[in-house]
Amino acid sequence: MFLRLIPYRTYARLIFSYRARDLLEFFPTILKDVFLPLDSNLFQVEGRLQKLNDLLFQYKEHFSRELGGASPPFAILITEKERSLPSLGMTGGRLEMTGGIKKPLRPGKVYIEEGLEDKVEEELKGVNLHFRLEKWGELFELKLPATFEQKLYFPLKDFFLVPNDKRCFFCGSYQHATSDCPGLNDREPQQTFYRLLTLSPWTIADELSKAIFEEEKREALNYFYTRYFFNFPAFLKMIFYRTGEINSFSQVPLHLPTPVRGGGLGLGLEELMAGRVETAEKRFSEVEEGDFRRELGLAFVQILKEDFPKAIYFVENALSLVNNPFVRGYLNYLKGAIYFQLGDKGLAEESFKEAMKEDSTNSPSFFFLGLISSLEEEPLDKLSPYFHHPYTLYLSYLEPLFLRVEKELEELLDKVYLSYKEEALTRLKEAEDRYHALKEVMSDETSQSYLERLKKLSQDINQGGLALVDSASKQVLELTLELNGYVFSRIKKLKQEFEPLRFTFRKLSEFWTIYPYKTEDAFFGQSLKKAEGLILRIDRRLKRSEPSKELKFLESEFKQLKTILENLQRAKPELERKWEFRKRLYSFIKKFSLAEGLNLIFHVALLFLPEVETSWFPSLGSFVGSSLFILVLVLISVLFIEKKG
Repeated sequence: MFLRLIPYRTYARLIFSYRARDLLEFFPTILKDVFLPLDSNLFQVEGRLQKLNDLLFQYKEHFSRELGGASPPFAILITEKERSLPSLGMTGGRLEMTGGIKKPLRPGKVYIEEGLEDKVEEELKGVNLHFRLEKWGELFELKLPATFEQKLYFPLKDFFLVPNDKRCFFCGSYQHATSDCPGLNDREPQQTFYRLLTLSPWTIADELSKAIFEEEKREALNYFYTRYFFNFPAFLKMIFYRTGEINSFSQVPLHLPTPVRGGGLGLGLEELMAGRVETAEKRFSEVEEGDFRRELGLAFVQILKEDFPKAIYFVENALSLVNNPFVRGYLNYLKGAIYFQLGDKGLAEESFKEAMKEDSTNSPSFFFLGLISSLEEEPLDKLSPYFHHPYTLYLSYLEPLFLRVEKELEELLDKVYLSYKEEALTRLKEAEDRYHALKEVMSDETSQSYLERLKKLSQDINQGGLALVDSASKQVLELTLELNGYVFSRIKKLKQEFEPLRFTFRKLSEFWTIYPYKTEDAFFGQSLKKAEGLILRIDRRLKRSEPSKELKFLESEFKQLKTILENLQRAKPELERKWEFRKRLYSFIKKFSLAEGLNLIFHVALLFLPEVETSWFPSLGSFVGSSLFILVLVLISVLFIEKKG
């Protein structure tokens, strides 16, 4: 068996800077001490493969400070025969696989040619060495203790830094040319980035891992390829058509699509997004000079042609034609991004700083300023301010150039990420507490509606990304205000209801004051006393500085008061009828007794006057007849004349 060492020089330069050469040259040197060298990067390993694990550990220990969390700048391929890379279907570490899928060999990993797995297993089983073989395209990855990765969300970032020597301007990976970037197929990359923001970092890491290792849901790779959504030609739709409504980068509506409009600019932009560079250049050239959008379109034409110095020329022209702070900030960012692509970090940093002066919310420039500081080995704790914006936070999680400090970076980013969640969870708890304090005084329908909203917001905060966390946090605040509004509206309504109830109580009290049969109808007075106590308590609660805390008791006491007053009002007519009946009965007895007494005296007096005596008067019959007549007159008087009066 033969060991082929595949060095990644660009990867080494990007991650290890001035120590790149040392890291590239040391491993072949120690390989020669154990394996027979056939050329500078080819060794015979038959029967001694187990030594490879020790050599990798030796290498990592020797360069532990330089490596940090990054993988060594080479891949290892074990083959059965002494074959060149082109004969294996490989160029620069990339394996041409069935179906046209290209899968680079990751730095620091060991791969074996298909067909050798049984032989490798047999050789390694004879030694005390833990290993595992996993399918990797048409090869197998030989996982040794020395190649196991740190426990990270994104241990796979090196996948995007090999195997090419040139960086893709649009996505920052080294897997393809700028003009072949998969992100160019996305007509609304800002919407893809917004979807990214709705996912938690660990969800993104899981989906990317499945796309890379298991080749499931390959569309998840688009999260990486379009993360620099502001680099793509499709973003020009924002610049071309929304500058009237956008004054800063923070106002860019990520979730909204922007259609291309007609005219020469629209035609040029359509051709540019379709990758028809020559036609796009022709269309933009036909636009009237003096329009900054013409120059910007031509700058992107040069970017797709990878003529970056010429692209800077057109960006400078565009800058001289525009005053809008958002556009000037973007153009300065674009100039900095081109300088970064050319490897001139000094000029890139100047342009990014100029972009921040024009538009302090230009998060792409802010992110790249932090990245440049990191590449210059600035301590990570000093870079913390660069990670607090949601955009820069997610860009940092996905940025491969942070590989050396990946573990420390993820710990720092997690703290920032969790601080957003903690703030939202604090607000959620306040809303939940307020809801639980009020649910007993709400209708079942209203209570259920609030409960469902709280459940959805809790799910977004606990499981979603920062876009959902931020949105949910704002909605929770609105919900809390709504619940407060519910409290104050209820208090206001109760105050409005209280005066009529108090008026009713006063009227009932006035009635009871003059009611003559209190002993017989004591229940009425007892109920009035209870109502009076409730009115005093309600009045005190309504006058307190925070009546919201009293709402639960107020609702209960109002309900009791209404019930008592309703019962009293139902009882009052009965008492009034009773009182009225007794008044008339007394009047009847009084009048009838008086009239009947006079009638008796009249008849008795006539008995002593013989001269007026007749056969029928006075007599018992006349007395009874006159009594009946008096009864009728008194009844008429009591029932009709007094009632009318």
